[in-house]
Amino acid sequence: MQGGDFQLTTWVSEWPTPFPSLVQLLHTGGSGNYGKYSNPQVDALLDDAVATTDKDRQVQDYKQVEDIAGKDLAIGWYSRAYTGLLTRTNVKGIVLDVPTGPQMWAYAWLSK
Repeated sequence: MQGGDFQLTTWVSEWPTPFPSLVQLLHTGGSGNYGKYSNPQVDALLDDAVATTDKDRQVQDYKQVEDIAGKDLAIGWYSRAYTGLLTRTNVKGIVLDVPTGPQMWAYAWLSK
C-alpha cells in the first residue's frame, strides 16, 4: 500500500475528532495518505484548522475539506460512536477514556 499501487483502500480512525485523522489521511505527505492524494487547497485548509484555536473556523475548514475531498475522491464519510457504559445509579466516578474507549475504574466509588 505504501507504494501507492492499489485500486481501493479503506482507512478507519478511532479518533472522534478531525485532527489528527484528516491530516494523516488527506494532507500531502500525510502518514495515512497511501494514495498520494494532493490538493493545495485541502492542505491550506487543514493547516489553518490545526493552527487556529477558533472552533467555528476549524469546523468551517473541516467542512470545506470534506466537500473538496469528497468531490476529488470516492470517499464514504462514516461516523459511529460505539463506546458506552451502563452502571447502577450508585456507581460514581467511572471515566471513559476518549478517544479509545476503555473504562477507567481508578476513580470509581459507590454512593450510598
